[in-house]
Parts: sequence; C-alpha cells; structure tokens
Amino acid sequence: MSGEARGPRSVTPDARPLKRRSGGTWHPPPGDEHTLYVLDGPTTGLYFDDIRKLVAVLDCLSAGGNTLVVIEHNLDVIKTADWLVDLGPEGGDG
Repeated sequence: MSGEARGPRSVTPDARPLKRRSGGTWHPPPGDEHTLYVLDGPTTGLYFDDIRKLVAVLDCLSAGGNTLVVIEHNLDVIKTADWLVDLGPEGGDG
C-alpha cells in the first residue's frame, strides 16, 4: 500500500513515533531537529480531517527548527507556507 493510501502518520523519518506534549502538539525526540523534509503531494488521497492533522504535524516540525519543502496543490496547505514558489507556464506573474 502506498503512503498516499495510508494517510499521515506521526513518526520521524526512521519511523520512530513523535512525542506528544501537553496541548496535543507533536514534537520529534530530542536531537532530531534541523532536518530537511521534502514532500511531494502529501495530501493526495487524504480526507479533510487528515489534511488538518498533516498541517498540524508539519507546523510542529517547522517549529522544531526543521526545513520543509512541500510540493502541493491543496490551498489549505499552501496558505500555511512561510514562502511560496510558483512554478509552471503561468508561474511567477506578479
């Protein structure tokens, strides 16, 4: 089964669970900060509630000092970005 069919999981890149802290936020274990994550279409096949959970995990990873590069078409995910790079035949008009 592909990752797209399974939906988001709260794990580190080597499949160790993220730690849940008070308030329900997820954080990587100590020492796992400052990692580059590249995600290509992570919302493909997800339900709206799963997308909300994915955005929460991405926010926690970013808040932990990590860098995320997300290739995405979902506007709910795009609007949470700190920086936006618009590519394509009509990209960059501004």
